[in-house]
Amino acid sequence: MTRLNKIVCVILPIFICISGVLVTRAETPVKTVDFLSGTGVKVNGAGPLLVRADNKRNRVILVNTYTSSLSVIDGKTKKVKNIPVRSRVPQYVKEEALALDNRTGNIYVIGSKSLHVVFPGKGTSVTIATGKQMEMAAVDEKTGNAFLAGRASKFLVMINLKSKKLKKIPWRNWEEKPANLNQTPPPPICKVFCDNTLGRVIAVDGKTRQLALYSTSGKQLEKRQLKVPGGARWHTAGYNEKTHHLYTVIETAKREVVAAV
Repeated sequence: MTRLNKIVCVILPIFICISGVLVTRAETPVKTVDFLSGTGVKVNGAGPLLVRADNKRNRVILVNTYTSSLSVIDGKTKKVKNIPVRSRVPQYVKEEALALDNRTGNIYVIGSKSLHVVFPGKGTSVTIATGKQMEMAAVDEKTGNAFLAGRASKFLVMINLKSKKLKKIPWRNWEEKPANLNQTPPPPICKVFCDNTLGRVIAVDGKTRQLALYSTSGKQLEKRQLKVPGGARWHTAGYNEKTHHLYTVIETAKREVVAAV
């Protein structure tokens, strides 16, 4: 059992005694119960929040749940490198919040109104404030610049990796605060992808069912209506850079699938 869990087990009976009897003494005997030793488990961990494979470098990336850190596991040596970030990654984000630059191996993960960029080779990270809560990240692998999307901002956000400066790119005419964060929050309805073969940024607004195409400098090149049914929940199924196809599953608010496109 971890030290924290043991402390919690000790504090809880004391609190119950105080609240139930209202009178207690400091020498009240307390019994600690170790639930892990009987199962042969030494550490009680919450497990990772997000997981991603870096196939090119034979690494596994873990975004940790309760600590402000990422772990990078070497697939050959099994060694683990823990890299701290400035703040915890929100527990309600989905897998779209984690992006990998396949060219450099740098890791991008959405933080609390921020973006964490992790450099596994150096074992360091940098945090850039975004002002509003983002939900999805994509990377231009030629420059290392990040593009962020989220329902809380009507702008497509571009972050220059070298200067650490933020650029707001006009995109939508609506925004809303994320909801149901303590229950089962929906996946990002506003999505962004980088097609590094074409050098294009694809932004999808699921609420209005519109797709916008940008250059990697942030210039809008095209905007069109998608011929798909409406839905409150848009699940990312993937993007194929070889065929330039985007795959998504659309559900209603009652979680009924209406389309897989």
